[in-house]
Amino acid sequence: MSWLSRFSLAQRALIGLISIVALVFGVIAIPQLKQQLLPTIELPMVSVLAPYQGASPDVVEKQVVEPLENSLKAVDGVESITSTASEG
Repeated sequence: MSWLSRFSLAQRALIGLISIVALVFGVIAIPQLKQQLLPTIELPMVSVLAPYQGASPDVVEKQVVEPLENSLKAVDGVESITSTASEG
């Protein structure tokens, strides 16, 4: 038998008191936990979708993506821009 087992059996009152104190602290802490089913999360990014029916990705890049990127670069606080032009 390990020393912890022997100590626990010899000091039943102390182990019981420690268990009750831990239980009381747990009961006190539970109402203070803040939980939300759907928490509000702010992501520091923006997604812009610009559909262009019937155009190839090259045309979309030249006529839509590049002007949008140039306009967005002028906005204060914009650190990076990532673009994708695809068919569909």
